[in-house]
Amino acid sequence: MNATNNQSARGRPSMKDRHLELLLPLGIFHQKEAISAGVSAPTLSRLVKKGLILRIEQNFYRHPDAEIAP
Repeated sequence: MNATNNQSARGRPSMKDRHLELLLPLGIFHQKEAISAGVSAPTLSRLVKKGLILRIEQNFYRHPDAEIAP
């Protein structure tokens, strides 16, 4: 069986997708908040390098799909 879209071969969400789900409610967040949510600093860096999370400035990030109140 092949993995499709955002699921592993076993039909579960990939780790990348689970990490993104954990970060979405945070919107704009500090690295420490990501770590508290269960996303390690190296994983956060990988997500930034892949263009899945935006680095605003050192240690501050934004989930691109998060709704930010004005």
